Amino acid sequence: MDNIIQIRDLTFAYAAGDEPVLSDINIDIGSGEFVIIMGSSGSGKTTLLKMLKRNMIPAGRYSGRVYIYGKEADKLTDRENAAGIGYVSQDPDNQIVTDKVWHELAFGLENLGMDNVTIRKKVAEMSEYFGITGWYDREVSKLSGGQKQILNLASVMVMQPGILLLDEPTANLDPLAAIRFLDVVKRINQELGVTVVMVEHNLEHIYADADRIIAIDKGRVAANSSPKKAAADIIAAGSFLIEGLPVASRLYSGYNKKNGNSVVSYNNVNIDSNNKDNHILSDEIPLTVKEGRRWYVNYKKVYGKDITKDKDKINNFAGKSIINDKVIKKDVLEEDNITGNKNKKRIGFIKKNNLENKSSRKNTDNIENTVCQLKNVSYSYNKKLPYIIDGVDVSFKEGRITAILGGNGAGKSTMLKLIAGIIKPVCGKIISNKRIIMLPQDPKAVFTEVSVEEELAEVLMDKGNGIYNNMPMEDKREIVEQIIEEFGLNDIRKNNPYDISGGQQEKLAIAKVLLLKPEVLLLDEPTNGLDPYFKKTLGKLLKKINADGVTIIIVSHDLEFVDSFCDDVIMLFDRKVAAQDSTHKFLRDNMFYTTNYYRIIK
Repeated sequence: MDNIIQIRDLTFAYAAGDEPVLSDINIDIGSGEFVIIMGSSGSGKTTLLKMLKRNMIPAGRYSGRVYIYGKEADKLTDRENAAGIGYVSQDPDNQIVTDKVWHELAFGLENLGMDNVTIRKKVAEMSEYFGITGWYDREVSKLSGGQKQILNLASVMVMQPGILLLDEPTANLDPLAAIRFLDVVKRINQELGVTVVMVEHNLEHIYADADRIIAIDKGRVAANSSPKKAAADIIAAGSFLIEGLPVASRLYSGYNKKNGNSVVSYNNVNIDSNNKDNHILSDEIPLTVKEGRRWYVNYKKVYGKDITKDKDKINNFAGKSIINDKVIKKDVLEEDNITGNKNKKRIGFIKKNNLENKSSRKNTDNIENTVCQLKNVSYSYNKKLPYIIDGVDVSFKEGRITAILGGNGAGKSTMLKLIAGIIKPVCGKIISNKRIIMLPQDPKAVFTEVSVEEELAEVLMDKGNGIYNNMPMEDKREIVEQIIEEFGLNDIRKNNPYDISGGQQEKLAIAKVLLLKPEVLLLDEPTNGLDPYFKKTLGKLLKKINADGVTIIIVSHDLEFVDSFCDDVIMLFDRKVAAQDSTHKFLRDNMFYTTNYYRIIK
C-alpha cells in the first residue's frame, strides 16, 4: 500500500504558547485507509489534522515535515489543496457559504473554474449518491443539523478528493443523525477508496470499522495499530483513554483483570479489584454490540453473574497516561468536594433559603413537588409556519436532573427557552414560582470579560441582577476566590475565556450562572464538543450542584451521558411529548433510541 500521507518528526507549538502541542510525531497513512484519531481535548488531535491541509495549518513554530501525495503539505498548489483534500468541521453551519442546496454543491466546482455542463453533471451525480436530490432546491437554512452536515460532506466530495479529513463531524448531531452520517463516511471509504482521517470523540458506531486507531496523549502518539490491538494496549496500560473505547470494550475491561490493574467499565458499573471474577475470559476484546453480547453470554454461562445488578455502583476511575505512566486524576470531583482538595472547607453558593429575584410567573396552580408545568403549550417562530411544539403538557419534578431528548428540530431547545421565559407560548401557559436560569448551548455566549476571574466578578458587580448590591466589596472578593477554588479554575484565572479549552469554558460558564443563584438550571447540549473524559467530570459536577438543591433540566443528544447522570427523561417527537419516564426504564425498553450498554445486556 502506497503512503498517501507521511509525517516525519513533527513538533508544533502555537505562536502564543511555550510548550509544544505536538511532539515527535511519525505517522504513515496508506492510500484508501480509514484512520481514526482519538484522545482527550487539548491532546493535539485537531492540530494534527489541520497540519494535513495547507490553508488550515495554524500559526506557530514547527519542525519536521508533512508530505501529502509525495509533496510537502505547505507546498501544494491551491488546486491540489482544495480539490485533493476535503475537510469537514464539527459545526454544520460554519462551513456552509450559500443559500440553496444546489448552489452549495456547485460552489467548490465553480471556484475550480469548471464549466456549467461539467458542474451540472457532477452535482447531479453527487446528489444521487448521497440521496439528497429531494433537497436540491431547498434553502440551506431550512435543513436540520444532520442534513446540513451531509450537505457539507457532499459539497466536499463533489470535488473528488483523494483524502477526506473530518474534525468531530458528529459533535452537534442527534444519535440517529450521527449514525447516518458515519454510515455515509464508511461508504465513501469502502466504495470510493477515499483515504479517511477522522478526529472523533464518539467512537461507539465507528471504532470497529477503522483500519487503524491513532491515540494521541499529551501531543505524542500513544497507540498506532488496529482497533483491537489499540484497545488491548490502552486497557493493558490502565489509561484514562479507556473511556473513549466502545462500550463493549469498556465492559470487558471492567470485568477482567490484566497486568494487576482493575480497570472500571462503562457507565456506573464497578467491580471490586479483588473480585475473583475480575479476570480475562477471552483473548478477544469485543468492539461491537454483536461481539459484546457474545462475551456477555459467555460471562453469564461461566460465572452465572448478571452485570445489570452492578449498575447502581458508582465508578471513580483514575487512569494513567500511556506516555509517562503517571497517574492522572481525570475525575477530580469527590463526593463532598468539587475541587478534590479535601483540606478546604467547602462553601455552598446555592442555598434555597437565600434565593432572591424569583420568577415573576405566578404560582396559580398546585405545583407541589414540581418546579415547572407546561399546560397545553404551543409555539411557532413564525405565524405562517407549523408549531414547533403543539399542545404540550408536561411537568418537571423538583430536585431531579431531567433530560429532554429528541431529534434535531424536535423542539428541545425551544422548550428550554419557553421554560426560561426567553420566549412566550403562542397558547397555553407555563406555571412556575422558581428562579430559573438558562445556559445556552455555546458557553462563550455568556462571556463578556478578558479573564476568567473577571467573568465571575462581573456577576457580583452587576447591579442589574440585584443579588449582591448590598454586599461589601471584601465579601464579593471572597466569593470569587471561593468559587474559583471550588471549580478548579485557579490555574487559568488570568486566561482569556476564549483561549481556554471547551471543557474549561463549560465549567466557567456553569460557575458564572450559579452565581445568579438559580433554583432551576437549564443547560442546552452541555456535552457538545467535550471529550468522554471530561464528560464524566461535568456529570459529577452537575450531580453535586443538584445535591445542593438545584433542579437541573438539560437538552442532550448524548445518551451515554444521560444514562449516567440524569434521573428522568422526556422525549419530544412530532411536536409533542412522546415519552416521559425514568432514564433506566426508558433506555432499557428501547431498541433504537438507547445506548449500546442496554443493547449488549438485553
